[in-house]
Order: sequence, then structure tokens, then C-alpha cells
Amino acid sequence: MSNRVRVAGPVAAGELPALLRSADVVACTPRQAPRAAAALQAMASGVAVVAVSTGALADTVVHSVTGLLVPPDNPRELAIALKILQEQSFQCAGMGAAGRLRAESRFTWERIAFDALNIYRQVSSLDERQPVANAR
Repeated sequence: MSNRVRVAGPVAAGELPALLRSADVVACTPRQAPRAAAALQAMASGVAVVAVSTGALADTVVHSVTGLLVPPDNPRELAIALKILQEQSFQCAGMGAAGRLRAESRFTWERIAFDALNIYRQVSSLDERQPVANAR
């Protein structure tokens, strides 16, 4: 598989969309504070994602739908997931398409603002005398 893997290093923002679209799979395996920006960019580009199942990545990538989730710090499972998607290109393409739909429907600024507004409305309608669940 090593002849099929490319580690890009730093990429200019303007070059990123084309680079992502040229990929079959994007691996998101940060060691610290996993955020979902790279996975979301790949999903928005229609590319399947293999990501560690922790932090925001576990909430963003839907296992077996938009990509595959693997345990953190487990190179063997990462290699297996990448090999599965390499060998099953139809499944990989389907995950990429599903990822694009998920990114477009759930992670737009309009949707984020709408969800935040709904939370603010719910909070503002709470009776101040009622305890909030999980309040500390």
C-alpha cells in the first residue's frame, strides 16, 4: 500500500479542495485534541474518511456510512480500514457521496446558526426554579 499513500505536508488553502478531490480516502489520525475540520473538508469534497474514534471525529464521521472509525493509537486497525476502502472502491465512493451529503446538510453555517438559535430558545424558556439536567 505504501506506493499508494501520499503524505502531503503543509498545503496552501487554495490548493486544498483540488488535492482532497484527487484522493480516494483521507485519514484523520491526530494524536492530540482531535478536531473535525479536516474530516469535514474531506467529506465536503466527497471523499471517504478513516478517522480515530475519539473527540469531534467520532461525532462527525458515521462509521460505515461516511467512512470508517478506528481506535486511537492502533496502526494495525488503521491499515486494515485503509486496505478495506482501497479494495472496495464502490463502497469507498458511496461513503464519499454520503459524506458530502452529511457535510452539506449538517455542517453549513446556516444549519449551525439554526441549531444554536434553537438551543438559545430552549434555554431562555426554562423556568429558573427548575434544575438543569447535569448541572454541577
